[in-house]
Amino acid sequence: MRSSILLCLLLAIPAFAAKSKTKDIMVETKNISYKDGATELDGYLSRNPKATETQSAVLIVHDWMGNGGFTKEKAELLAQMGYVGFAVDIYGKGVRPKDAAEAGKLAGDYKEHRDKIRSRIKAAYD
Repeated sequence: MRSSILLCLLLAIPAFAAKSKTKDIMVETKNISYKDGATELDGYLSRNPKATETQSAVLIVHDWMGNGGFTKEKAELLAQMGYVGFAVDIYGKGVRPKDAAEAGKLAGDYKEHRDKIRSRIKAAYD
């Protein structure tokens, strides 16, 4: 029993150490305005400004409530891990649903018209 607990603790130490190392990395964040046709979009970029080599980028698509704290936090975590994180704006600048009913209607429109969501993701990629 004791050896099992000790083994679990020893296995957990590297995980905590790795997590604390990434927390120490400073990241630069900023909102990026870009367009998909005439629609203005507002993405969120997070990167390590001290990176000396090319970094891979990861696009993060928000949930049905729009680009918010959760998505931005994921972009920052990716930057701490050595990537460039970019939170894509699917709905458009300033378009954020107030409740689940509004979110369902907005998200449903993109579900029905997948070409629109592809276009928004491509605009973020470009």
